[in-house]
Amino acid sequence: MTLATRAAVEAGVDVETAYGMSDVWIQALEDAQGIVEIESTLDRALASFAQAARNARLAGYSRHVREAYAYMRQHLTKPLRIADVAEHIGVHPHYLAARFKSEVGKTVSQALFGLRIEVAKDLLLHSKLSIGEIATMLQFTDQSHFARRFRHAVGVTPRTFRQQCIGEARSSQVKE
Repeated sequence: MTLATRAAVEAGVDVETAYGMSDVWIQALEDAQGIVEIESTLDRALASFAQAARNARLAGYSRHVREAYAYMRQHLTKPLRIADVAEHIGVHPHYLAARFKSEVGKTVSQALFGLRIEVAKDLLLHSKLSIGEIATMLQFTDQSHFARRFRHAVGVTPRTFRQQCIGEARSSQVKE
């Protein structure tokens, strides 16, 4: 909990909010009965801290950029163009592109790609979907294109990422 609290504060979550969250989750862990309930509580706690950090990071952005991010997150599995995002939030695509680049430091396309890679990593770790199915779901041209882009972004191929993370999880379970 301490590490999650520190990370949340570093990400911009108000100190009082982060420590309040920590207190609540520590109490929930103390009330948990059995290893399964403890693991479930830890998962929910970490997800809660991650969401708070994401919200804090987005809070510094303008309404248009926050809405663009929200729209992109909701539509990661659909073909998406900047014109679609701009139309949804009611601004001109050129305005959105300039505003997004100045506030975020990335283009809308780069941000969308980053969101898709984060979802791909989560799916590789927590689902039994094939790499091809993940590639198709997240709107990559094909599995090869996905693997190249993933390797460029993460440093390893999707298959290697999945194998390494599963291997690490198994080795940590053996140590316990």
